[in-house]
Amino acid sequence: MTYGRSIDKALLDFNIDRRSWPNLATDRAAWRSTLRHGHPPGFTAPAPPLPLALTRPPRAATAKTNRAIDASLRMLRTRL
Repeated sequence: MTYGRSIDKALLDFNIDRRSWPNLATDRAAWRSTLRHGHPPGFTAPAPPLPLALTRPPRAATAKTNRAIDASLRMLRTRL
């Protein structure tokens, strides 16, 4: 791994923006706090993404199968 790639990996690990890290490094207290806590001061973690099941539309075959199951259950209930 080259020096530049190792620096890039370290910045990603500590959630430091590549454009602003020189400014952060000039402030010794903020830099030490970043290294101690693993993130820069004032950093808020992004919300986790939604599960895939909530973002994908249901499949047409699944909907058709569920309708058929519901119809057969309704038919069985009316016979009783």
